[in-house]
Amino acid sequence: MKVNYYRWGVWLLSLAVMIAVGYSWSQLQSIQEGGRERVLYHAISWVGMMSLLFTFPRLSLKQSIILIFAAAALLRLAYWEAPVSDDVHRYLWEGKLLLKGQNPYEFTADHEALSAYRDADWELMNHKDNMTAYPPGMQLLMSLAGKTWDHLYVFKLLSLIGDFWVLGILTLFCIDLGRPVRWLILWAFNPIILASFAVEAHIDSLMVGALLTALWFLHQQKCKSAWLFLGLAIQIKVMACLLLPLFIIRTWKHKFQSWLVFLLVLIAPSLFFLEHLENFVLGFIHFGSTATFNNPLYEIFFLLTEDNNYSKKVLIGIFLVLLAFPLVRFLMDSKNRVLIAAFSIFQAFLICVPVVHFWYLSWLVCYLVLIPRSSWLLHCGFMGCYFLAWEGLVEQGQWGYGPWLVIWSWVPFTMLFLWENRQVFKKRTARVKGGTFSIVVPVYQGGERAAQFLQKLEKVSPEASEIIVVDASPENERLEIETLDLSKTRLVIGSERGRGQQIAEGIEKSMGELIAILHSDTLPLAQWIPPIQKATDKNPLASAFVLGQRFDRSSLGLLMIEILNEFRVFSEDLAFGDQTMIVRRSTLE
Repeated sequence: MKVNYYRWGVWLLSLAVMIAVGYSWSQLQSIQEGGRERVLYHAISWVGMMSLLFTFPRLSLKQSIILIFAAAALLRLAYWEAPVSDDVHRYLWEGKLLLKGQNPYEFTADHEALSAYRDADWELMNHKDNMTAYPPGMQLLMSLAGKTWDHLYVFKLLSLIGDFWVLGILTLFCIDLGRPVRWLILWAFNPIILASFAVEAHIDSLMVGALLTALWFLHQQKCKSAWLFLGLAIQIKVMACLLLPLFIIRTWKHKFQSWLVFLLVLIAPSLFFLEHLENFVLGFIHFGSTATFNNPLYEIFFLLTEDNNYSKKVLIGIFLVLLAFPLVRFLMDSKNRVLIAAFSIFQAFLICVPVVHFWYLSWLVCYLVLIPRSSWLLHCGFMGCYFLAWEGLVEQGQWGYGPWLVIWSWVPFTMLFLWENRQVFKKRTARVKGGTFSIVVPVYQGGERAAQFLQKLEKVSPEASEIIVVDASPENERLEIETLDLSKTRLVIGSERGRGQQIAEGIEKSMGELIAILHSDTLPLAQWIPPIQKATDKNPLASAFVLGQRFDRSSLGLLMIEILNEFRVFSEDLAFGDQTMIVRRSTLE
């Protein structure tokens, strides 16, 4: 395989820039410092992530996975010294409280009964007047972590373990579903993920890891294991309860033993805190019903009504409506597409929840690896505005920023989100599953280069039923197929010159249900057809598929064309023949 040094060069340069950003971020002395600098770091990291995605070099599956994991680990090392979130002080303090025999659900942190336990972590923790909202399983984990290493960075280590746990499960999903593993970059190098876990050490990564593992087992129809990990996810963070309806719908016909595992995981850790467990429920409800920050819908309704309760009731109503769509579709869909339903539920929740901290997006980013949505990826970049909240604390003595900045920071996402979902209410026409595979190649004055291309194409396309070459060259310059060692390739001559005309004639002469359109200056990798056939079977409603574009030669100019063309497909759903389109015959008919 010929190495594209331009592609490797841009990829490695992008990684180096992201590592430099990580090192610069780690030089900050506290979480309150450098709000504007962190906005800039976040934006540069977002651009770096997109560059790493669209310049990813051609490698084998194993090589791609090794490269992504190794580069992700190296990047996270650059962030190791970065100051953690003030939430981590609560993790450590509540863990120590439990180790000293005190039930963390008995009193709020500022209660006089706990004055003897006040230390440096207590001083730096937030919301001391609120009852803790962390579940019993999380409390036990915090105490075990603090006992193992009485340092804030024990939670950064735990957070990174969860981070790579998610990356590992996403790798399994990519392989199983035939997704290109380079899409793992959308998690591994996402600035939201880096800031949430490599920097601030939020424990949400463990919840996402457990939840994805539960979905993996549900996908594999292993119900006991699925319920086990769902229970673990809920014991880390209650938000995992959002997916309970999916598990009930998917497993209600199975034996009751699967549910017993789930109940055991919920009940067993709770027994340690039984005396004051109701305070945990009250604390969770209090946080969910009083806090507001960074939700544009809430800000708009509040500006119009100046009524906090009314605004929240409207959000609840919108959420229930949005929640009904994925649940009804999941219930009626014979395929029960778990990942799409889970993604839709978290999407609805993040649109409607009154508080949207940047690490909340990690609950949804994991699904973007498997179900890319440019609206949410774009918002991962704009979410860097969040760090301006610390500027408000430094300059005005109050954490946060005004409603208009909240609203405007969500405008690009909203516009792109509406564009992506413009066909929600259109009637869907059922498609047949993918069948025989034909390849159409338009040629004009191809010469020796086209002949070599066809010989290579047959070698990397053993699954194709036929390869139809439509040659519009003058008679004395046409390809001579009979002189080549080709078994599946046949020549169509006499077509009018013009790629559109040649492609149309090739399709008319082809027999396959799936028709791939290739050009002789590109060449797909070996084993490229099976993933396409698998994708057509798993997505029967899709009309066409795009393989991507790699030229058979390398230059900086061609690299830019490849990147921009692929970005256009990704962001606008616009493709053309140069990018190896695969179209269903039923669509054309």
